[in-house]
Amino acid sequence: MGETIQLERCLSRSDPLDFRLTTFGNLRLRLAFDSGAPWNASVTKPGRFTLSDLLAEARSNLIRMTPRQAQAEAVAGALILDTRQDTDRWADGAIAGSIHAPRTVLEWVVDPISGFQNPFIDGFDQILIVMCNEGYSSSLTAYNLQRLGFRSATDMVGGFAAWRAADLPVQPAEPHDLDILDGRWPPEPVAELLLKGRR
Repeated sequence: MGETIQLERCLSRSDPLDFRLTTFGNLRLRLAFDSGAPWNASVTKPGRFTLSDLLAEARSNLIRMTPRQAQAEAVAGALILDTRQDTDRWADGAIAGSIHAPRTVLEWVVDPISGFQNPFIDGFDQILIVMCNEGYSSSLTAYNLQRLGFRSATDMVGGFAAWRAADLPVQPAEPHDLDILDGRWPPEPVAELLLKGRR
């Protein structure tokens, strides 16, 4: 459904053109041309871009990982970015080898020109796995990281809740500077902690 409006003809055309699709602001226009008639445009305002649309757009660009896939990638060297709030981490625990990168500052934590990049971020080809509580905001965040140039950024399906439901290792989270990996204090092999954990 659209509203038809008349447009003033400002160019002469010798060749007839059936239609042209274009975008003007947030309107989608279907312009109908006739070599001797005024231009007509069918103007349709699209529906609101919803949160579901936002998630679908983000996830269409991600190869999302299950918790067990994320664990295997982390053992092989990928980095898990934990965007949960401190209160959630202290209450529920953390994943060994993950970096606490709160959602409010995550882009600054990873971008090399921000002046605040985490020292464990070592390049745009690094596999970064974003994890939130339940796997929703992490999808939006991971897509943002891809747009910043981190081509292999993705997120964990189901988030930390799914990690715990899969009975994967969890350890107590302690408050510390953002540039310290969970599980490195005391310094133990991260891969070993990822596989056995501390309950």
